[in-house]
Amino acid sequence: MKKINSAFIILFTTIIISNIYFAQQNDNLNYFPHNNGDMWEYYYSDGPLYQDTAQVFNHYDSTDAAGNVYVTQTSRYINPISVPAIPFADTMRYKIDTLNQVWGRVGELDSVIAFKLNAQQGDQWILKTYYDNGKIMGYEMARVGIIYQKNIWGNIYKVMNTFYYYTTDYTDTTGLSRYGVDLAKGLGIIWQGGGDSPGRMDIKGAVIGGVLYGDTTNVITSVQNNSRNILPSTIELRQNYPNPFNPTTIINYSIKEEGFVQLAVYDVLGKEITVLVKEEKKQGSYSVKFDGTNLPDGIYFYILRVNNSVQSRKMVLLR
Repeated sequence: MKKINSAFIILFTTIIISNIYFAQQNDNLNYFPHNNGDMWEYYYSDGPLYQDTAQVFNHYDSTDAAGNVYVTQTSRYINPISVPAIPFADTMRYKIDTLNQVWGRVGELDSVIAFKLNAQQGDQWILKTYYDNGKIMGYEMARVGIIYQKNIWGNIYKVMNTFYYYTTDYTDTTGLSRYGVDLAKGLGIIWQGGGDSPGRMDIKGAVIGGVLYGDTTNVITSVQNNSRNILPSTIELRQNYPNPFNPTTIINYSIKEEGFVQLAVYDVLGKEITVLVKEEKKQGSYSVKFDGTNLPDGIYFYILRVNNSVQSRKMVLLR
């Protein structure tokens, strides 16, 4: 019998292991579907103030010379058709790099690593470091809390939960919760909410790679046929800062066209607490201070209305 060279065996084994590794790497991209024309439909709930159906569309998919994949998404409500669909922005741009890291917006942070598709349970990373006169004051963090199996529409999916939080020690595993996102391999985002999120999104149906999933009652299968309804947002309401607050906080917002602006604060029962802005405004960015000195601790909502556009967010008064 001819003796097999041991160096050949080592080389052959290395190739096999490498191929398995890269196949697994590529498989993890299924956590974040990025086909042009993919769409997702969600049930959106914002406490007692608002419930609606929201849709998210993949409009563009390209790959650069380095192998980075770029995806542009838009979202909208459909009852009636309006944008944006909080807690998703009306337009989101993502980059999926060759390490299977998804770069995008997390809360108020732009161009940070929103997801690590190859992450293991318990992995965490720094999104942003805050400084004051050169001294580190805190960190915005991301952490994979749990990877689990979930039955969705009769099929078992692997789900990765990533949550975002603020802490003064980057080794901490918990802190001030921003929100969380569940990614299902093969479906993408199936849930988003918690923490500072103004509401929660739960998946109802999807069209991924031309295949229908879930409840498709209102699902549109051709994004091109409905592009006339996907309009750019005319307003942007930012998360208040600080949040939780005691007793004052700053609310920032932007309007992209001149119009009549109303910004009001409500309690969890939908009762109007105060009107912060009620006047004509020109295009631009604005800030307003909210003082909760005479209010009890708890959750409040602030709602921005400009012409026919409406956005809302949640804030917490905590002494």
